[in-house]
Amino acid sequence: LMRHAKEVRICLCLEPQLLHSTPWETNPFYPVWNTYQRCRRLAQEQGVPISLGPIFPRPRRFRNPALLHLEENFVAPNGRAYQGEVSGIEVVAAADRRHEVEIVARRIVQLVQGGMRYRQIGVILRDFGPYGELVHDIFTDYGIPHFLDRRRPVTHHPLAELVRAALEMAQDCIAPDPLFRLLKTDLTTIPMDEIDLLDRYCMEAQPERGQWERPWRDPVLDGIRKKVLQLVEPLCQALGQPKTVRERTEILYRWLVDLEVPDRLARWSQGAAAQGDLLNAKTHLGVWDVFVDVMEQMVQVLGEEYLDLAEYAVIMEAGLEQMQQGLIPLGLDQVLVGSVERSRQPELEAGFVLGLCDGEFPRCKELDSLINDDDRSQLAKLGVEFGHTLSERLILEQYFAYIALTRSSRFLHLSYAQNDDQGRFLGPSRIIDRLCLLFPKLTLKEVVRPESSAFTGQGQFYLDRLRESVNLQEVVVNFT
Repeated sequence: LMRHAKEVRICLCLEPQLLHSTPWETNPFYPVWNTYQRCRRLAQEQGVPISLGPIFPRPRRFRNPALLHLEENFVAPNGRAYQGEVSGIEVVAAADRRHEVEIVARRIVQLVQGGMRYRQIGVILRDFGPYGELVHDIFTDYGIPHFLDRRRPVTHHPLAELVRAALEMAQDCIAPDPLFRLLKTDLTTIPMDEIDLLDRYCMEAQPERGQWERPWRDPVLDGIRKKVLQLVEPLCQALGQPKTVRERTEILYRWLVDLEVPDRLARWSQGAAAQGDLLNAKTHLGVWDVFVDVMEQMVQVLGEEYLDLAEYAVIMEAGLEQMQQGLIPLGLDQVLVGSVERSRQPELEAGFVLGLCDGEFPRCKELDSLINDDDRSQLAKLGVEFGHTLSERLILEQYFAYIALTRSSRFLHLSYAQNDDQGRFLGPSRIIDRLCLLFPKLTLKEVVRPESSAFTGQGQFYLDRLRESVNLQEVVVNFT
């Protein structure tokens, strides 16, 4: 890119003084500084001139002085305590994760009723694991438009099922189970009404393999039989012979193209978009490229290896299980829900950071791996980077914490659950301890889960507001 582009601009989140000095490896900005140095080396190796662009020593986006103080002192070794009254920052301890997300949903509704737009609000997670489905379900109940910025598995998409069934059927041609799984994906050239008619006949007559080769009495069913044989027999014959991985993949690719699968997926995408189903429209449009990428990786790694069809099918199944698709936001005015490691939040007025539990954010669990930290360090000395060591991951977690706490310009909500789904106690993260040191006047709000109610979502929110109003009127009446 540097060799061919007229100009390449790289923006990094780095303290200005580190541009001309070397930070300690424990500095939260050390991973970014390391990236900066690697970019400089690459440019020098390619003979590309380097020039520093504009440097912004003081953030301009903060409208809340408390948030500006947080940005300036959160990672500083000797951070100063904030002396003024703290406004626009709240720390909440909820009963459990569901209660935590419900509190966030109600707070978002209040902000929007106060004039804020959904697109000015962001929800930041360490990862989607325990929160993804909760956020989607509860935000939907409250009528909050939102987008979950995560890669979605497409393992069970009709395209994946078509490939899975085709390889299984090629091992035992005209086996009824994989055959009808293939046909019912609706990605073949045979109409679905003919497939339903054939399915009913096969359930009653249960024709054997040899009967598929002979004409059937019913001319309509016999015509469908011929279409099925024209569809599957060439693939079965081609894949049944000894082939390399490259050859088998090319045969499978040509068969899918002859079926006009990419065109059919494009039509599905257009139909879903016309009905307002933008999520499925994007999924159908991008799943073909994801699958082609899986095939390219197989050819790149095992291209000239001879594998029998069963072994090839096992490897393809492993690739299909890992198929994931990333989508872009489908609307303009919606809350962006993302992980701090993957998502790049836009300009936010209000930020909600969830899951600030001890050991979860920052994450301090060592990942299982065949390569230990000593091996990684030795490989790094040889110029081979093989992921981060445990100490590097801990430093990176500090940087992620800084990113999460400095995205919003006016309002910051931090929360954690006191118990997990099994009722086990969860303590607060050390991020909250750090905030309490920087803001001595900041108070932790422990919100007790309300008694069970028949209302959910927006109904529960308005019921709570009604209770507050009634209680306030009772106080006024008793006072007078």
